[in-house]
Amino acid sequence: MGDEVRRPAAELTLEIDPIRGSRFIADIGPAADADAAAALVDRVRHREPGATHHCFAWRIAPGQCRTNDDGEPGGTAGRPMLQRIESAGLEQVVLVVTRYYGGTKLGTGGLIRAYGAAARAALDAVPLEVGVATVAMRLEHEFEQSSAVAAVLAAFAAEVLRADYAMSVRLRVAVPRADAERFVLAVGEATGGRVVPRPDQEPR
Repeated sequence: MGDEVRRPAAELTLEIDPIRGSRFIADIGPAADADAAAALVDRVRHREPGATHHCFAWRIAPGQCRTNDDGEPGGTAGRPMLQRIESAGLEQVVLVVTRYYGGTKLGTGGLIRAYGAAARAALDAVPLEVGVATVAMRLEHEFEQSSAVAAVLAAFAAEVLRADYAMSVRLRVAVPRADAERFVLAVGEATGGRVVPRPDQEPR
């Protein structure tokens, strides 16, 4: 796998020309992980509460993808959107296409073309950037190990995505993909083998 990733540099919203009375609004943006992708989907749902469908696709990294047809016939919305994302070679990206039903059914083929067109328009319009490819990892440690863990995080330029403090410290971090194995070893060495980071690939 490469060390770089092409991703959206910002969020973008656009609406394509109506298709047989139905409106299609595309939202696209960067997503470092599945939580960030889900957050953008939620924001669009709150912004467009009267819409008929909020279909989405995201691709965080190869093999870390999700699609949702949100009530449209299976495979007619999220899948063609994801195919457009993959064809563009993007990662760390989330795409939402909102539909306001216009009263005329489009049929399976028509839906695939419509959602694909909205996805293509968003992908063509959004500004892109090249960043470091990362993987999300989870780790848990006692409070007295905080300094040792923090030093490793800094050494590997790992980004803390979420931190929960209760009886112990639970972290979700983004680590450069090329350094993932060395990061796991370094955390283990710094904590005497008591902390073992694990890849975060939980379905959402």
